[in-house]
Amino acid sequence: MSIATELESLSLMKERGNLTPAEFAQAKRRLLAENAAGADTVQRATLPLLQGKAEHERTDSKHLIAILSTVAMAFSAVSAVISPSPLKGLAFALLATACLGNWVSYYIGRGRRTAA
Repeated sequence: MSIATELESLSLMKERGNLTPAEFAQAKRRLLAENAAGADTVQRATLPLLQGKAEHERTDSKHLIAILSTVAMAFSAVSAVISPSPLKGLAFALLATACLGNWVSYYIGRGRRTAA
């Protein structure tokens, strides 16, 4: 039964005269205290799951960045092959370095996630 339903039930009992105002207040405090303790337990139990989810999403975004940087590097390589120039060669070298860094970052993050 939900806390709202239980509070409504207590309120009806008080209105009918089955509970005195003092008994109603005591029952309400007990119900709210039990609910707060239960919520704290649920929060402590789900916190590691939420932290794991956030880390998983972070790893997914690193994976996406690594893939997109690989695509950008491939387009740069095609452009450098079609019409070679020193500037295109430099752009390809920089994109290749960034791509490698992104993949290393992804695999390091992935290794930490599986080890935890």
